[in-house]
Amino acid sequence: EDPTKAVFFNSPCSLGMSDPSPTKTKDLEAREDIALLFHQLTQGCGVTHCETEHCASNPAFEKLDANAAAAKALALYRTAKLAQLCVHLNAHRRQFLAALNEFKSADKSQELLKVIGQLFSNQESLNQLFPRQTSGCSVPVDVEAVRDFYRTIKGKETLVNAVLMAAQGLSQQLVSYIPLHSAEYKAADVLPMFVVMLENPMFGDMDSYEGPFPAVLAAVARLPPEAREVLSTWYSHYSQPQFEELLRTLQQFITIRLSLVDGEPRRDRQAMDGVRAVGLLYSANELATARGAALTNYKNFENDGVNDCIDIVHDVIAWKRGEVCCCQYPYVLSVVSKSQVFSVESTILRRMETRNSMQQFLLMPMAQPYLVLTVNRNSVVRDAITQLGSMYQSRPEDFKKQLKVRFIGEEGVDEGGVRKEFFQLVIRDLFDPDYGMFTYSEETRLFWFNRNTFETPTEFLLLGIVLGLALYNDVILDLHFPLVIYKKLLGEEVSLDDLGEVEPQVANSLKQLLQYDQNDVEDVFGLIFAVTTEVFGEMKTMELCPGGQDRPVTAQNKQEFVRLLLHHELVAAVDQQFDGFRRGFLSVVSGTQAFKLFRSHELVKLICGTQDLDFSGLEKNALYDGGYNADHPIIKWFWEVVHTFSEEEKKKLLFFSTGSDRVPVGGLSKMRFIIAKQGADSDRLPTAHTCFNVLLIPEYPSKEKLERLLRQAITHAEGFGML
Repeated sequence: EDPTKAVFFNSPCSLGMSDPSPTKTKDLEAREDIALLFHQLTQGCGVTHCETEHCASNPAFEKLDANAAAAKALALYRTAKLAQLCVHLNAHRRQFLAALNEFKSADKSQELLKVIGQLFSNQESLNQLFPRQTSGCSVPVDVEAVRDFYRTIKGKETLVNAVLMAAQGLSQQLVSYIPLHSAEYKAADVLPMFVVMLENPMFGDMDSYEGPFPAVLAAVARLPPEAREVLSTWYSHYSQPQFEELLRTLQQFITIRLSLVDGEPRRDRQAMDGVRAVGLLYSANELATARGAALTNYKNFENDGVNDCIDIVHDVIAWKRGEVCCCQYPYVLSVVSKSQVFSVESTILRRMETRNSMQQFLLMPMAQPYLVLTVNRNSVVRDAITQLGSMYQSRPEDFKKQLKVRFIGEEGVDEGGVRKEFFQLVIRDLFDPDYGMFTYSEETRLFWFNRNTFETPTEFLLLGIVLGLALYNDVILDLHFPLVIYKKLLGEEVSLDDLGEVEPQVANSLKQLLQYDQNDVEDVFGLIFAVTTEVFGEMKTMELCPGGQDRPVTAQNKQEFVRLLLHHELVAAVDQQFDGFRRGFLSVVSGTQAFKLFRSHELVKLICGTQDLDFSGLEKNALYDGGYNADHPIIKWFWEVVHTFSEEEKKKLLFFSTGSDRVPVGGLSKMRFIIAKQGADSDRLPTAHTCFNVLLIPEYPSKEKLERLLRQAITHAEGFGML
């Protein structure tokens, strides 16, 4: 029998647990140290990919049986004593592992219960319980070990409650402690405990919503920005399943919490603490996305509970005052909520400008409370450019006023419908190929800046102003721009996919270059760091870098070539045109905080609407006036006819009724649409108040007559007259 067995199995102390006697003999201390080494050689420290030479958790370590491990432990102790002890086996961790192993092997929970009470309620010990080697991994917490622990105690009510109570007690202390000692929490070594606590699967149970989970979220919410950045960096290295599971837990808490309270989300501290915790994951996903490995779709951060309960007007007012509100956390807001925020803020700003102008009018009778454009239908672009250019130079603040348009020789009063048609006409003319500002791709059906245009940057600046005014005045435009334009407006990074919408053939060639895995790139592709383009019939070569004409593209530098060519095509080649366009656009919208809430995909929907012609949703939410109701024969005939329309005819009806064939953010079911009676039967065509989305239909005697006259009306839908 191996004599060293007695050293281990007769020891009253295991894995660093305290001896109950007041004093320890040297012999007892030696047996404890050897026991630690034996544990290290047989079970390891529990840290994945540990690099300690004599540790069973090291992948390179050769496994030993009990006898060999006992002899090895004794030999290590005699030669180097504890110099070979794994650094991860600190006192707290040894104590925890001993109790956990006893529970796993003998189903004895008393010691583990005691350890949980001691170690999980203390930030110093909790930070040391689940270490992980950080080489090749930026999360210094063994998340799988944490989850394994929680799985081990699942169903053991006493242990589960002990963990929850420890987390609640520790977090409540941190809530008051962190704000007074925020500098201490800028160091990464004090943050693992938050990862451990947030991984608790019991937080997905509503029973934890009464105390433990809100307490943990409150502590997280009080961390300084530096600590939040560290946690976001760690979470950016989570696996996708780990990440999405944690996100679902947080979103569920916020949604259920808001369903239990009466009031706005911004007024509930617990819900807002949850929203801030989601922000950690949103930032993490942005970091992962920048590395080309997004952890989840950004729409998964939107919270239905927040969007259903938010009072947009009150939230915007609180935002303008610098108070806590949902607008400060745009990642939980849907594009519909964001568009409403933008509309409310724009309305507030327009009214402020109108009030200021009214006050100035008392001192300066020439002051105008509105931004008024007077244009001729036959020269709408020239007239608009002349007036807007003058305002940009002398009174750019006028762009913040409400826009009103008057067509010379027409009696239409602009309550919204006239300016809708104005924008339609301006955009139609500016994007005419004969105007030369943009090129059109038959393949992608999108417009891009003409790099060889004769137009000056001023023309593009004024186009930007027009686009900004439409957005600021709640007018949807039928634009066909690639996504990259909206990315550039928001300062987002451009990608090879963006080039695919502008120059699809070039983008495909670059993808082939990147996918080519042989070393003979120079011979096969024959590329240099320069591009040749035609400029007014003459071929010109542009170097992508100094000496580019003499620098071949190779397997080693092809990534650099793609990056430089991408920048040239999407940035440098159209820099003057886009710069003027951007300055004009921002001169109108830069004063709005809400503009910064949007992502590029969302900005497209805000400016251009959608083409989701859900006329069933429109019918469901339509309103009726003048004697009509949902059961009136005219109304029944109308919807029967409309549902037989082609997509093109539906777009014409939408344009006729609202002044735009684009669907606003949120869909037709969210749009106010009214059908009103226009007298008794007659041969008059249906008409519309496009300012208010009101369709006027006489009381025709038959479905056939209604259909015939309605089709005639929507076919000729341009121009305004008094109704």
